[in-house]
Amino acid sequence: MITLKQAVIEELTNSGFFPDQALEVFERLVTDPAQKSMEGRWDDDYTDYPKPIFSILLVAVKSIALKYIEEKIPDAWFRPMFDDNLAKTLGIK
Repeated sequence: MITLKQAVIEELTNSGFFPDQALEVFERLVTDPAQKSMEGRWDDDYTDYPKPIFSILLVAVKSIALKYIEEKIPDAWFRPMFDDNLAKTLGIK
């Protein structure tokens, strides 16, 4: 079983974060007031949720990850993965 927590952290590490950084981003996600409805659900089986629901969750993850990058690692090579405007400028999206 892969939990929602594990799936989010895996998405972050697959996008360039080191595991410890991905965990920090996840911890910010959990404490985000907008995610209150997810309280107690982070250890749920990832496959119990429809893929579109996880995709919507990743929108929040992306926003929090970009804030983390801006604060801690502004020159991160993977920043375009989270910054739509920068990605468009670079012709990635």
